[in-house]
Amino acid sequence: MSKALKNSLIFLALGISLLMHWEHLDKDLISIHAWRQTQTHATTLSFYEEDMNILRPRRDERGNGEGVFRMEFPLFQWLNALVLKVFGKDIVVTRGFEFLIGSGTRFAQG
Repeated sequence: MSKALKNSLIFLALGISLLMHWEHLDKDLISIHAWRQTQTHATTLSFYEEDMNILRPRRDERGNGEGVFRMEFPLFQWLNALVLKVFGKDIVVTRGFEFLIGSGTRFAQG
């Protein structure tokens, strides 16, 4: 298969995927199975609203402390917060960024 045909098929698949997800891009995170996504989004919002220090990710459940929570290196959440700073705090911006990151992984696989 030629490289041009392969790239065309990838773009077609991404376009179809975007059309299939379009009506859901503005929906909030809901469901009993969305706990991990909401935790990631809460960390993103704490970067956006409080402090962009990537070494100090915060969570909502702070108790008596400052809420610094180091579960993983928060590069994804930090980049997402950076995108929110540029384009505005909207769930569509967040989901669009996540769609682009997910789509980009397809190209990284060759």
